[in-house]
Amino acid sequence: MSFYCPECGEEVSDGVKCSNCGHVDEKCSNCNTPLDDNAWFCGDCNTPRNNCIECGQLTHGDTCSNCGTERPDQCDSCGGLMESGTIQCNSCGHKIGGKYRSRARKVKYAGYIIAGLLLLPALPQLFFVTRMPISSVIRLIPVILLPPAIVLLLTKLLTRRWVKKANKKAN
Repeated sequence: MSFYCPECGEEVSDGVKCSNCGHVDEKCSNCNTPLDDNAWFCGDCNTPRNNCIECGQLTHGDTCSNCGTERPDQCDSCGGLMESGTIQCNSCGHKIGGKYRSRARKVKYAGYIIAGLLLLPALPQLFFVTRMPISSVIRLIPVILLPPAIVLLLTKLLTRRWVKKANKKAN
C-alpha cells in the first residue's frame, strides 16, 4: 500500500510513516479520527493506535514487531501516558489497581469482624473449660473454632484474589 504524505508530498510505500518528514498517516480504528503523529492513543476515544509511532509498521500487542518499541500504559483515570510497571500516574496521581487493593482491604476487615463475632458466643464456654473433663473440651474445640476458621480461610482466599488482580493491573 502506498500513499503520498500530506505533509511533504513524498511517496510512502512501506508502512504509514513518511521517511522524509516523519508524518504518520493513520486514523483511529474505533472512531476514524486522524491520529496525531506522536500519539499512542486516539485523542477522542483513547483507543490504542495500530501502527508504531517510531517506524510506522503494524504493532501486535504492546510491542512493535519491527523496531521493538513498546507502547506505554495509559492511565484509566486521565488517559495520560505512563511508563510500564508504574503503579501511580504522574499526571493525576491515580493508583493503578487501587480499587482492587481497596476491595482486598475491605474483605480482610469484614472477615476478621465476622470471625470475631462467631467467637463471641463461644467465650463463656471457654471460661468453663477448666471445670470440664478433657474429653468434653476436645469435643468443643471443633465446634467453637471451625466456623471462624472457615471464615478466616475464605477471607484469606478472597483477599489474595483481589491483591493478585491489583498486581496484574499494575503490571
